[in-house]
Amino acid sequence: MRRGSTVTLCGCCAVVAMAVSGAGWAAATPVSPAAQRTAGAETALTSKSIRTGGTPEPSPTPTGGPTLVPEPDLVVSAAVSVAPTLGGRPSTLEVDTYQATISNVGAQTATEVVFTITVPSDIRIGVATAPSGGVCSTSQPSDHMGGVVSCTLGSITVGDTIEVSVSLVPNAAGSAPIQASATEAETDANPANNNFALPFNSCQIDVLATHTAGITSGLPIYHTFIVYTAASESETGFRGGPTYPFAFYQGNIIATSGPYNSSFVDWAPGAPSVTAMVGSRACGKNSSFQASIALINSLHVPYRLLGPNSNTVTSTLLEDAQVPLVKPDLYTPGWDESL
Repeated sequence: MRRGSTVTLCGCCAVVAMAVSGAGWAAATPVSPAAQRTAGAETALTSKSIRTGGTPEPSPTPTGGPTLVPEPDLVVSAAVSVAPTLGGRPSTLEVDTYQATISNVGAQTATEVVFTITVPSDIRIGVATAPSGGVCSTSQPSDHMGGVVSCTLGSITVGDTIEVSVSLVPNAAGSAPIQASATEAETDANPANNNFALPFNSCQIDVLATHTAGITSGLPIYHTFIVYTAASESETGFRGGPTYPFAFYQGNIIATSGPYNSSFVDWAPGAPSVTAMVGSRACGKNSSFQASIALINSLHVPYRLLGPNSNTVTSTLLEDAQVPLVKPDLYTPGWDESL
């Protein structure tokens, strides 16, 4: 054996390198099992390279499988804006503007887009407006309360947004969402965000009138009070009256409130009434009424038959809360008085 040669042992044997020096064979270095396995792998790879005449063959590349197709992704959102006044003054009529946006955040143009709004039955549908090229139609009962607004919007390109507006007029107290959805001809990448439910709360304030009691009983004189209906449709009465209603001297004005039911002192189903405010603007006005009641009671104002009296309390509560001063068209002395 020549100086500097190496010997490769095949099979389960280890690779041992021995160098021949001038003094003869050097002692072989012990080889660990892990090194033995590595050497065996390298030997097999080297043998394969020699047999094929080049570098090791690469692993085959997988073929087939699904092809990814870009998809549109429509996203719907909405909000309601309320006109606080008409002509700068509080109004019994509330016109809300429902503003919806339909955006394409996907990777492909959405075509044949249809946008639909479902309006609860206690809201009157006004005018629906779509951008140029879009057309909106309304399907609703004969009283125009509630229904469905459907708008064909054509195509929405990637990154583009279209807005649709609908005027709504609340007609009663209640709480129900306004449902909106958008569809397209293509498969949507995320159908879950094609729908949007906008909570909408509406409250109502009514002014009622009943015949006065006590010493004016039987006369064509009317006493007014307020019934506030929350979005949950619970009712609260607000009223004013004398400390001693059945005496000639009736004391001071006392303002009170409580659940409007058969135990309320002015409980009068079917009494003449007018709606002073209805819609989302009316919600929360009961807090203003309560604050005004506390202030009125702290003033200790003497009660007078022709005013100030219970009708003065009603008009004061409405004015303080910026609610239109409306009432049934009946004789209500003290309505125009001040506290």
